[in-house]
Amino acid sequence: MNININDLTEQEMFDAAYNGVVRQGRPAMSVHSRVNRFVCAYRAHNGDMCAAGHVLKECYPRDWAGWTMKGDFSELITQHDIKVDGDVDTFILALQEAHDTDIKSEAYIDEYKERMRKIARRNVLNFIE
Repeated sequence: MNININDLTEQEMFDAAYNGVVRQGRPAMSVHSRVNRFVCAYRAHNGDMCAAGHVLKECYPRDWAGWTMKGDFSELITQHDIKVDGDVDTFILALQEAHDTDIKSEAYIDEYKERMRKIARRNVLNFIE
């Protein structure tokens, strides 16, 4: 069943992103062939997903494997003809930024949780660790 991404509440998007990344225990990364370094991926080849990837899988059951961050989320949705309202786009970008920060840190998950806690507080969302 496809769900329109614009019909999800911020809480539903937050929960999908937070629970997905915490459950996998690490950021979603792929080696970018042109620069030969790790970059964030919407869905890495090992199946890990970034924050936006966990939200997108709720709405668009397609193979996101290898989709790296070649620009911002707005470019991705335009490139793949995904219609997203402006407020939804802005919120997903915030979730994505929380995922993409300090991806090489040894304490990544703890730092990710703290970044997500701040998003929850700012947007008056429930945060259950």
